[in-house]
Amino acid sequence: MFKHTFTDPQGTFHEEALFCVSSVSCSSNTNKNYRFDNKTKIGNETENYNSHMSYTVNYWASQESYDKGLPCYELISNDETSEVSFFVDSPDFSSGLTCEGIAEVNLKELILNISED
Repeated sequence: MFKHTFTDPQGTFHEEALFCVSSVSCSSNTNKNYRFDNKTKIGNETENYNSHMSYTVNYWASQESYDKGLPCYELISNDETSEVSFFVDSPDFSSGLTCEGIAEVNLKELILNISED
């Protein structure tokens, strides 16, 4: 969870909204293929890796709203799709972060444009 000043997709300004990655789905696949070439008499193994994740985010207008147990808002994309889930192609699962941590970094950097300087 973290706090950030932002204007939501409906145009409401929040001085210190509290954000929470509410769900994450992570997937990674490694595909290995082997093929023997009769002409060259050489076998060749190839390996392909792909990964992706999707996540949803809840936010409260303030820490106080969260502490009082008030209902949260669900963050939607600020584009014409108004998607509820955010997608990440090829997340860096080797970073040592959890899936929640990777989603939070993506949310901060790419969705909310927060720089960690």
